[in-house]
Amino acid sequence: MELHLTARQTGLWQRLMALTREQLMGLVMQIESTGTIERPTLTTLAQQLTLDDPLPDDRLSQRILSALALAQSSAGLAMSFASSWQVEDAILTFGTPQQRQRYGGQPAVFGLAALPEQVTASSTVKATPVTAGWQLSGTVKAVLNVTQATEYLVLAQTPPDAAGAFIIAADKPGVTVGQPIAPLGLHGLTIADIQLTDVPVTAADQIGQLGQGQRVMQRAQSLGQLFAGAITAGIWQHATDQTRQLALTEQPPLTALAPAMAITAALQTSVYNAAQQADDERSFTDAAQLAAVFASQNALAPFKILMPLIGDLAYTQHSPLVALQNDVATLPLIIGTDAQLALTFAATSLNDEVVDVPTAGPQTAPEHLVVADLHRVVKRLKLTKDVPVNVGSIATAKRVVALGRGRWNPQYCFKPNN
Repeated sequence: MELHLTARQTGLWQRLMALTREQLMGLVMQIESTGTIERPTLTTLAQQLTLDDPLPDDRLSQRILSALALAQSSAGLAMSFASSWQVEDAILTFGTPQQRQRYGGQPAVFGLAALPEQVTASSTVKATPVTAGWQLSGTVKAVLNVTQATEYLVLAQTPPDAAGAFIIAADKPGVTVGQPIAPLGLHGLTIADIQLTDVPVTAADQIGQLGQGQRVMQRAQSLGQLFAGAITAGIWQHATDQTRQLALTEQPPLTALAPAMAITAALQTSVYNAAQQADDERSFTDAAQLAAVFASQNALAPFKILMPLIGDLAYTQHSPLVALQNDVATLPLIIGTDAQLALTFAATSLNDEVVDVPTAGPQTAPEHLVVADLHRVVKRLKLTKDVPVNVGSIATAKRVVALGRGRWNPQYCFKPNN
């Protein structure tokens, strides 16, 4: 890896690669054959991947390096940890000291909803105030790590119109897990809806202030996009390594491998730089979204380069490249399609006022307006409800607003006698 790593990060990377070579090989074979990961296994691995310091200056850079390394063995395992780390980040970023101590004292596996759309519309959970706090009721769609998680992070709407983020225990009364989804790739990652029925929570379970729920989930969404980019880069690296081992010639043409290696290095650099921005407490949302868009748009590009190098094996059920293709093909279920990612980027970064307008159907050219159309525009936009509008007649106007010098000199502004 040609990233500019610190001495501590270099040591971490070496330990991660040793872990994938020496301990994960058997586990990965089991995951691929059964499609499941047991909770004790994840908890044991979580302990090995626990940060030495819960709040190091480079904690997200470390997590990105971990995702890159894990994805080179199992993309499903990497995504399972990435989802848990999104919740870990929410607790470390928005939680109270008591919450950091409570959840950071021992390795935990967290679950949260996949966020393919803007989080403002992703929650159907309602929080009803009670004496001790709230009761949560509703459905949380497509929760990741649903069967392995000990806690879930959920978004709920509290009266009158405030969003709150809450941590709830998976074994709390009123929590029901739906039928798991069997994804095409990312084996081992469990996805299902959960139904909440009058699940009690208190202020101790609330992450951030009341009304900060959308902000908490938006950061989780950006971090999820960043992890998805890292996992995609890990998959590409794995595909390149497999091709070099299985190529029809002992030394495949460098001209064929170079494009796949270049696109992988570009994505690795992109996600690592975004993680550094987050560690420096700078805004990393734009960088994370662009990395996710780049990864999504180019998801299959390396495979088109690499598959011809292994001949007929590329088209059999034993081809490792087919399995890796399925992994990247499943990622839109977690972070959204190209169109959804582009829409999110436009809405949050480009401030495009028309991004929520459906693109289906014929496109209408913008209407050309002149000053004489002012009264029509005012009425159409319902800028006034109780004052009749009749632009063009000073005699009937109740108020007159003058532009030009009048905005600075009161003598040019007047009110008709009537």
